[in-house]
Order: sequence, then C-alpha cells, then structure tokens
Amino acid sequence: MTYRHGPAHRAITRPQPQRAARTGYPAAPAHLVALPIDFTAFCELRYELFLRYARLRLADRGHAEATVRACLGDLAIIWPHVLSSPCPAEIAWRALKRRISDGERQQQTGPRPARALLGLVYRALPEGQADVAVLRYLLDLTSDQVADLMGSDRAAVAYSLRAAQRRLGEDLGCRLRRPFLSYAADVISRSATPEKCAYAL
Repeated sequence: MTYRHGPAHRAITRPQPQRAARTGYPAAPAHLVALPIDFTAFCELRYELFLRYARLRLADRGHAEATVRACLGDLAIIWPHVLSSPCPAEIAWRALKRRISDGERQQQTGPRPARALLGLVYRALPEGQADVAVLRYLLDLTSDQVADLMGSDRAAVAYSLRAAQRRLGEDLGCRLRRPFLSYAADVISRSATPEKCAYAL
C-alpha cells in the first residue's frame, strides 16, 4: 500500500487493474490509502515549513523532501494517538527531528558550507534554543509561528530567544543571518539557476 500527502495531495482509495502473475493467478489490487481528513489538513498546514526546515538542516532538496514524507508517514501510522494527545504539534515536531537526525547520519557527502555554519549554532546552544533561533531568524517565522510549529507556547519561545541572545549576543539575528546571506550571494554568483540557492538556505 502507498499513500501520498502534501499541500497538493489528498489520498483516495482506488483499486488498480489486476494483472496476471506468472502463476496464472491475478495479482492483488494496489490501493491508495484513504487518510483521515484531519490528518490531511494537519499535513497541509505544516508541510512547507517542515520542508524549509529540513532543507536547511540537510542542505539537499531531494533528501529533505524524502525526510519530510517519511516523517508524515510515521505520523500517519500513529495518528489516533497523535490526535488524542495534549499537543499533536509537539509529537509531529519530535518526529521530524528524529527523521532529520537519521538523515544527517546517513548522508555520505561532506558537509556543505551552510550546514557547517548551522552546526556551529547547534554546538553553541541547547538544541531547543537552537531550533527556536533557527526558525525565528533563519526561516523568518514569527514567535507565534515558532510556538505553533514546535508545539510550544509563546512564553517558552521568548525565553529561549532571550537565553540564546545572552549566550551568543543581543545581535543574534544579524549574526545568524549574515553568514547565510553571504553564502547565498556566493551561490547565486556561481550558479546559473537560483534554485540551488533556494534549498541551500
């Protein structure tokens, strides 16, 4: 069985024509799994932001897309549990982080400059604070959007930002953006297509 989800996908159940196997018996029909409407809506709200974050962490568009799809597949399997939990968004964020961690370990190529810069942030800050800083300053989300995406609350997000600023400086936003913008300019100057820059950042 296969399923599809994302901003432009709504899964339906549709049997495909049977094909005769070598034994002479007809093959079992393949189906697309009909996903719950609330799950589809949940994915549509988060897919693009999950993908932007995954691209930033993995620095590879195809790998990021596969990672986000795998994450949503994990959530589909346990969706009743997720939906009945006090904070579905928190479970979804943790599922994404697990998949990204797996993806980083599996990558065979050396780190690209953007990933190396991002690694400095995660080594300098506790992971939760680094996530908040990256979402707020590199993906340019509002504090409310960060809180919603991570399944946190605005007060916790504000605390994490203040703690990160105390550790890395009050001009944290500028200090994070500057090397990434410099790297983006370098990519654009050496590339005939802006798409390379779009997922490098």
